[in-house]
Amino acid sequence: MKATISGANFNRLIDAVKYFVDKNCTREALRYIQLRFDRELCKVTAYGVDGHRASKECVMCLTVDEDFTAMVKVPPIKANGQLTVEISRDDGYAYISYGDIQFRTAKPEGMPFDVEDVIKKAVERTDVTRFGANVDYLMDALRSLKTTGSTGRHPVIVEFRGPNDPVILRTDKDNPKMVLPTRISSKE
Repeated sequence: MKATISGANFNRLIDAVKYFVDKNCTREALRYIQLRFDRELCKVTAYGVDGHRASKECVMCLTVDEDFTAMVKVPPIKANGQLTVEISRDDGYAYISYGDIQFRTAKPEGMPFDVEDVIKKAVERTDVTRFGANVDYLMDALRSLKTTGSTGRHPVIVEFRGPNDPVILRTDKDNPKMVLPTRISSKE
């Protein structure tokens, strides 16, 4: 079981899900990124789950010799974007290799998580209020709330009033943060 992927695509894949993996979780399988390789579509889907949040990211592979799933830890070193990354699974281990570097991850105890249906149901709901925002502005608002120090005691409340109104983020009623919407097409 082996697949190859460009270094740039591999880095993007891991970066998109690594924040959704809990390195200290008591359920060992939730400490890993799950990579599902599809031979027919020549793509890989990565899942990161920690019990409170989930992320799914898909990228195209260069080659996939058969369908397989590999559970990997977040690599401590990014791949050079110009290199080809090889991911393989054999004898209960997953291997990630690029250049002269190789990481080996033992298969975690317990069943691998299956969040595909959960994500699919959440994404396919039709009663959705959509909001487009500049990601930098949204991150700044969230960082601002984090620096207040109150996020440990109070959750961040996100208020959507309509697609043309600002999204309001707050931890209390006195300190709102607003992000104005951007236009999105019906295709997005």
